[in-house]
Amino acid sequence: MTEHRDERRKTPGSVSAPNASSDNAVASWITDELMELTRTVWQPFYPVLLTDDEVRAMLTSVGHLCRALSSRAKP
Repeated sequence: MTEHRDERRKTPGSVSAPNASSDNAVASWITDELMELTRTVWQPFYPVLLTDDEVRAMLTSVGHLCRALSSRAKP
């Protein structure tokens, strides 16, 4: 069963999203449709409902990873 946000306990691997909206506002590639798809994929793995900030943090982190990987010098 999903806990209410107020009853949430910090667990290892839980998403922390304090910087999600400070990353130059909202990345233009993060659409409402992508937010919903991300929530649909990841929600089954979390015991509490994911907030928009948490989903945005997930997507922003993936964006940073993709940028880092694509900027590496080719061998």
